[in-house]
This record gives sequence, C-alpha cells and structure tokens, in this order.
Amino acid sequence: MDEYFIDRNKIREIGPFIDYINEMTRRIFNRPKPEPKDTVLPSIPTGLTVTNLAQTSLMINWSPATDNRGVAKYLVYRNNVYIKSVTGTTTPFGNLIPATEYYFNIKSVDNTNNISELSAPLYVTTLAVSYPPKPDISATTITADRIKLDWSVSSDAGITGYR
Repeated sequence: MDEYFIDRNKIREIGPFIDYINEMTRRIFNRPKPEPKDTVLPSIPTGLTVTNLAQTSLMINWSPATDNRGVAKYLVYRNNVYIKSVTGTTTPFGNLIPATEYYFNIKSVDNTNNISELSAPLYVTTLAVSYPPKPDISATTITADRIKLDWSVSSDAGITGYR
C-alpha cells in the first residue's frame, strides 16, 4: 500500500516543473495560450411579449440577451417545463388548449455554455372557442308525421346555413 502513496509535498515540488513542460510544449508546437474560462453569465432575457394569439397557438417574442462572449441560444420554458431551444428571439407555440392560461420563461445560453437565470414569466391565456349565437327555435305546427320549425335568423355574418 505504501508504494502507491504519494506525498503531497512532492506534488508541490514537481508542480512548477509540470507547468514548465506544458508551456514549452505549447511554444514548440506554436499553440495559442488557452483563453481563461468564461465565468460571466449572459443577461436574463427581458421584454417577453405575445403576438398572433389564437385559440390553440401563439408567438412569444423577447429582447436579445447580451454576453461578453456572445449569446448562442435561448432555452424556452412553458409552465416551468423546458420545451425547446432556439437561436432567435421569437418562437411559435401550437397545439395549445383554448381558454387556458400558460406562462412562459426564457433562459439565455452563451457561447461557452453559461446559462442565465430564468426570465420573469409572461402569463398568457389562449382565446376561447367562439360559437355563433344559437337561434331561437320553436315548433309551430305539429302533426302526426310533420313538425314545422321556425327560428330567428342569426346576425353573425359568418353563418352559411343551419343543421
């Protein structure tokens, strides 16, 4: 067991020597010095807005984040669940449920994979399904084999017939 034991003092003694070998290898092979590790987080995305709001779809937009090494992508969350990553500052959502509240958040990711904090939520309620008003209907003449129905005409311009 003793033969595998390494004295910490010996590691301290050879540490500068290893640094010297690494530096000489870098110079011999003309490799650039590695850049220091990026520890700066990208800014938190702001200005979340919704456009193209419909019953089952919508579009989310936000202001671009900033970072000292550049922003690579955005992580998009719906109701606190990661949904997708995008490279731009807008993204569509479909297959939503009518008249339902959702909230959306965004994180930015820089070119060295540092991730920002979650943005403030954007609360959105999809539009409800709208049906034309029901006509007033009445049975005016009833016989053994017939019923005459009368109803008021709908004021909705989109009505093309009745069933």
